[in-house]
Parts: sequence; structure tokens; C-alpha cells
Amino acid sequence: MLESHYEAKTHMLGLKCANSNTVSTRSRLAVLNIQKKDNLDYALVSGHGLPLKRPCIVHDFNGNKRTVEKIGYSSKFRAATQDDWAIISFKPLPTKDLIRYPLVPISSQLEELGRAKVSFAKARGLPSNNQTCDLISTNLYESENIFAFHNCRSIPGQSGSPLTYKANNQDYLVGLHLGKAWFLQSPETGRPDTLGYLSVFNQDMVKEIQTIIAERSPT
Repeated sequence: MLESHYEAKTHMLGLKCANSNTVSTRSRLAVLNIQKKDNLDYALVSGHGLPLKRPCIVHDFNGNKRTVEKIGYSSKFRAATQDDWAIISFKPLPTKDLIRYPLVPISSQLEELGRAKVSFAKARGLPSNNQTCDLISTNLYESENIFAFHNCRSIPGQSGSPLTYKANNQDYLVGLHLGKAWFLQSPETGRPDTLGYLSVFNQDMVKEIQTIIAERSPT
């Protein structure tokens, strides 16, 4: 049985990608707790925020930064779908108490809770998830390209930011924020409204992440 704790006190990392015109996009990412053979950290990000031709850096909120070394996209990658994700690697940062999420999807357990409380950043420039909001339409998890939604406040530049859930003193990754959807009849209010939507962290994603890392790690 999940014992929830809504106030997430986590230290997270940001992502900045710049193109040749010095236009930059900023987001956050979800560092995974993966046993490493290559002395690299691995993190999930939104795929649409990570074009291949842009140099990218990972940074903490203390001025430390690392260059993104490897990028692996979902094999079914398509922007604004469940498969809108990529995994990146970088040399570990000396960030104190950095949260690393286990490769354990919690989405199926959240279905038991109905309208679950999740944590999300109040703004893209903050190092922790200190906004508490609702996960909505959890019964849609099994559909390939139908989203779960949330009513968290979000702003442009937060694509790829993690939605998280804390249970039994462990922070779990629920999914990655992708954007906002407009509804003529919102599943939350029944009125015209907007909700955030996310790529749900699930077992299919875990299997593909493990395959990508195995193919790129030294034997």
C-alpha cells in the first residue's frame, strides 16, 4: 500500500540547448538511478525539446554544468505523444542530494488512488518540485498515445520537467510534462479549459531505456 507524501524536497537538474543562432531552450530533466558501467549519469527529457543539431548542457542551480555526451530517442518518437521522450548521458555533477529516480514505474499503483496528488515545479528555474497538483484521467495509462493529464500550473519551457510522487520515503517518476491541451469540455471541470499532459513513465519505456544504455555502454 502506498503511503504518500506530497511535499517533495528534491534537488534537480536543468537542461539548456542552443542552436547556431544562439537561440536557447531551457527545461528540466529526470535523472535515473542506473548502475553505470561508463561513469555517466542518465536522464530522461522530452524528445521535442532536444533537436539533434543543438549542443546541450546539463546544469545544476549552483553554477555547475556538464556537456550532454550521448542522446537516445524513443524508437517510436513522435512529438506530443506518449513516445515523446529521449535519454541523455553526461558526466555526474557534484550536486548535493541530487534526486535519482528508480527504474520502477508507479503509474499502475497510482490508478488505485484515483485522482492522485503529484509534485511539479512552480517555475522552470527552481531546483525542486514544490507545487502540489492533481493527476487526472489515470485510467488512460494503457492507451499508446492517449495521455494522462494534470492540473499543475506550467509555463513555456517546462517540457520535459518531471511530475513526481513520493511514497514510503522514495521519490518516483510519474512522467514528463509535454505541454497543454485545450478541451471544449474538460474531464476535470466539464467546462472549456486547459490541462497539462504528460508522457507516462511506464514499463515499455523502462525496457527501451535499458536497451539503449546496454547498446552504448562498454562491455
